[in-house]
Amino acid sequence: MLAEFRANKHNFIFANIGCCLSHVSYRAIQGGIPARQTLSVDKHKKIWDFGKLTLSYAGPPPQDAPFVVGDLLDVKFLPRLSHAKPKPTKPIPDLRALKTLAPLHSRVSVVFAERLFDLLSFEEQEDLAARLAPLLVRRKGAMVFGRQRGGTAFEATQDEDGLDVFLHSPESWRVMWAAAFPKGTINVETEVIPRASNPESSNLWCLTSD
Repeated sequence: MLAEFRANKHNFIFANIGCCLSHVSYRAIQGGIPARQTLSVDKHKKIWDFGKLTLSYAGPPPQDAPFVVGDLLDVKFLPRLSHAKPKPTKPIPDLRALKTLAPLHSRVSVVFAERLFDLLSFEEQEDLAARLAPLLVRRKGAMVFGRQRGGTAFEATQDEDGLDVFLHSPESWRVMWAAAFPKGTINVETEVIPRASNPESSNLWCLTSD
């Protein structure tokens, strides 16, 4: 991610989708990415506010870090966009002024999502992937990455708290993301990490633009 930032400093945007406490956004900022070039997105602002309190041990949270409230399943907030060709270089939009994610069409360098997709039905996961894909800039090195609950089987089940979860296998995960982008434009890597403390496993994944 930092290599992509160094190569495209003035047009770089890091988007933390379904950010929850936003600890990954803070790590990106601490790693050298300007706060104004990061965007955290969640359905509930109170979780973001709580994160600023709980993460204060790592240093004062940046006051200018952009955050936008929105439901990723709402097509008014995250519309269905075309797979645009690369746009001419121009300043990135003011992320603090966003009301929807539409202005980020083909502008985001890195998308991060953690423990988000497994909470959605398989149909919702496919739809969200298809609507997130056009946000990614068509540039070598741009990426979508994250961590979800997954396993060796493609299945709907319940977690230890009795919540419904929808788990992908590495193969079904690759198929879903390959369908979200134009054929031959991305490379999908995924790995299942077994967790001894829990029957579910973590599915680490990354897809990059070719």
